[in-house]
Amino acid sequence: MGRICIPDSEYKERIAKAAKLVADRGLDVMVVCSPESDYANARYFSGFWPLFERAGVAIAANGQAALMVGPECIIFAKDISGSRIEKIFCLREFRESADPAYPEPQANTFKDVFKAIGVSGENIKIGLGSYVECTLPIMEGLKNSYPKAEISMCNDIMVTLRKIKSINELACIQEGFRIVDIATDEVIRNLKPGVTELQ
Repeated sequence: MGRICIPDSEYKERIAKAAKLVADRGLDVMVVCSPESDYANARYFSGFWPLFERAGVAIAANGQAALMVGPECIIFAKDISGSRIEKIFCLREFRESADPAYPEPQANTFKDVFKAIGVSGENIKIGLGSYVECTLPIMEGLKNSYPKAEISMCNDIMVTLRKIKSINELACIQEGFRIVDIATDEVIRNLKPGVTELQ
């Protein structure tokens, strides 16, 4: 039996589907963001999840995409996502620290990211596919880079994409339940008075 996972080709299909929905909405680009506690949106397109910073994915209406991470995750992101999203950028807006001087990376801007995925001009339309996970620094970074942009919510694009599961997604869910069943059975088998949670 092969490894149960989401193949790289499916990540690319997800980006293509998202790009079509972005174009249909009349947007130039969609940005999804993920903190370490709720990493599903960035991971959906890239396979990458931030361990202690934030991550985001920008998807242009033309089908190109980029992964955005903080400075401490850049190497990890390239290792995990390089075969799924080749364009990976370090942005200050995605770092963990509140101190603007630390760390001091050679950071990119949203203009660098959008240019790399073929989004040009100043009067662009930016959709936020995960508004709740979009932090104030990320929103300010978008507005500083594109003061003339129209920024709107498009959470429904993510709902549309994620509500119907693929064969691979269902296989991953079933495998997850299989593992949980084994672990739960083992815990129940070892439960008795005097046993601590740690044990």
